[in-house]
Amino acid sequence: MICLATAAWSERCTLASEDTQMVLDWSPDNNTQILVNGVAIPAQWITEPTDLDEMRSGDVTYTIHVQGPMIFANKGRASVTVVPAQLPDTVTVTSVNIPHKYTDYETATTERVVFNGACKGLF
Repeated sequence: MICLATAAWSERCTLASEDTQMVLDWSPDNNTQILVNGVAIPAQWITEPTDLDEMRSGDVTYTIHVQGPMIFANKGRASVTVVPAQLPDTVTVTSVNIPHKYTDYETATTERVVFNGACKGLF
């Protein structure tokens, strides 16, 4: 059973922020989830421009459009976005907890953490 778990998550990179680290695991054969610090999170691998979601504010609806490539993963309040960085085989990961109720932008982003580092083969 340990061998099966190891094979399922065959790729790993460790990324750093100012205060902490994030371990990201994935499998080239599984584009439906990633492991973030050991927790499996459903994920979308976005390779082409697409409309990701809609957001409503008052009586206006906004479309969230992304260019790709990127990985968008969320589970509960946890949201993780992975994008290629400027250097080859490096990524930038933004991790944030999305509030369940209306709140101001400053409050919503206090738990936002940005990680950077080498992550060969993810994109």
